[in-house]
Amino acid sequence: MCRLNAGCATHAIPSGWKPAVRGRCLGLTRFDGHPRSGTERSREDVQHHGEHGYERPRPRRSFTVEFKAEIVELCQRGDRTIGQVSKDFDLTETAVREWVRRAELDVGTRSDGLTSDERAELAQVRVSHHGCRFRPRA
Repeated sequence: MCRLNAGCATHAIPSGWKPAVRGRCLGLTRFDGHPRSGTERSREDVQHHGEHGYERPRPRRSFTVEFKAEIVELCQRGDRTIGQVSKDFDLTETAVREWVRRAELDVGTRSDGLTSDERAELAQVRVSHHGCRFRPRA
């Protein structure tokens, strides 16, 4: 045990510091702050397993229009749920639900969003107006 009256040379505790337990060093390690940006390992380098860990992220994939149409058709037949189709083809359920939603918008069975043509037109307008600044008249 070290004495804290004159400071703790072992644990680098300043001399004016009052310990929680008088006359004893608690042996706690000093907090040096969080790791600096760029020095910590990325999620790809560290792979944790267990109840509260995370696994290596899946790389982003792209799919053809034909493949998406086939998946949507399987979902709309009614013999399998979207969850079952997504598991069978190793897809995320969120992505498959979005494909089905967009297909329903394009066909017209749904009206709570933009169709593919409307989305393309909006994207074109945004690109053409990217540099424009609208100022109110004085």
